[in-house]
Amino acid sequence: MSEHSSCKTTQSLVTLAKEGDRAALEQLCQVYGERVHWIVRLRMGREIRSKLDSMDLVQDAFVLALEDLGDFT
Repeated sequence: MSEHSSCKTTQSLVTLAKEGDRAALEQLCQVYGERVHWIVRLRMGREIRSKLDSMDLVQDAFVLALEDLGDFT
């Protein structure tokens, strides 16, 4: 899939999720969940990773994104 079609797909999923489509929201989480988790783990550092579960932070990030989904274009 090209970068352009990937962006269009993401935009379509965001639009559907904004309209209440739960499957679209789940697909967004599937598509971006691993990438977000990887970024969070890199940014946390070893000491913080030993004290916090990175998946908890990923979940928090997705909750915040969901709360502001209406602001995404």
